[in-house]
Amino acid sequence: MKDIHFFWFLKLFVLPVIGAEFRQATFIVRKDCLHTGFDSSDVTAFLPDHDLHECLLACMDDPNCLSVAEIESDQTCSHSNITLSSACEPSQSLYGSEILEKMTNTLTCMNSGTLDNGTCLCLGGYVGQTCERLATDCAEMGQYPYYVDQEGYFQIQPSLSPSPITVFCSLSSSYPMPRLYLQRHFSKQTVFDKTWAEYAEGFTFNDTNMWLGNIYQSYITRSHTDYNLIVELAGPQWSTIKQRAYYGFRVEDEVNYFIMTFQSSSTYIYPDAGDSLIYVNGSNFTTLDRDLDGMALHCGVERNCGFWFTAGTKCGQSNPNGLLIQTATEERLFIEDEVFWTYDMGIWSPWYIQMYLERTLVS
Repeated sequence: MKDIHFFWFLKLFVLPVIGAEFRQATFIVRKDCLHTGFDSSDVTAFLPDHDLHECLLACMDDPNCLSVAEIESDQTCSHSNITLSSACEPSQSLYGSEILEKMTNTLTCMNSGTLDNGTCLCLGGYVGQTCERLATDCAEMGQYPYYVDQEGYFQIQPSLSPSPITVFCSLSSSYPMPRLYLQRHFSKQTVFDKTWAEYAEGFTFNDTNMWLGNIYQSYITRSHTDYNLIVELAGPQWSTIKQRAYYGFRVEDEVNYFIMTFQSSSTYIYPDAGDSLIYVNGSNFTTLDRDLDGMALHCGVERNCGFWFTAGTKCGQSNPNGLLIQTATEERLFIEDEVFWTYDMGIWSPWYIQMYLERTLVS
């Protein structure tokens, strides 16, 4: 009997096949190398009219076969005597294909990962066949079952970042996508009256009151072009939840004053909070000690916090980093430094506000 173990999204499946002897092999799906195939010079055998199961069986019988590329649409199978690097090299673009690698030795899990039924279970933001690298963001972590329903601080490393970044991720299966938090503001005891340098590096009071540094927001949002910013506000005990989505969200680097842009805005899952960032699209970041809002009025001082403010609308129609008032009536006090979201919340005063990134992965 031949027994093939292969992993799809790192989940174990067992496919028993009756034969004259019992042998087994383990194949790992390189989902990070989806839609790639081998260079012609690296192909050792080409097998037409072979489905994935037949392709893997043939590879088992070939000691020189270390990996296979399968095109499901026409059931063509290629064998190769190479394995791909963590960067999916060497390979070429081949739409509709997937690559599986034969594991000839027991995996050695890196970075405190643990081996479980032939696969490494990674920790702390590490991913990959042997936990050899950090994920680029929370969205990539969400592809791995061992991170499902985890929430907390993890390390990531976007492509443009020279070093790892610590971020707060929520990978709850109840959410449509993993969340990477830029801001959480739940307590009226916390004040976001920080300097330019503090906003650049970020600050954390606790898990529910924090700001991810502008430097790191820039690395993350410039490394991928498909981030959406979700702004979420709520009343006491989550009695009322409002949201607004901003598509194509991006923060420039410090040389460009952390300019914030987005491509479009719309309602999201919960009732619409309205577009209160419409007038600050394309604005510089401003803090108490750096007045870059283009107004005679210093919005950082006026609002007692850092944010993207702009001329022409008396600093803008929102103040997410202001003071949480949390009044019993849930109505604003109409002071300049309180948290508010004018469109379309009007006089409503939220009990919390948070902003997070989501990204849809193309499979």
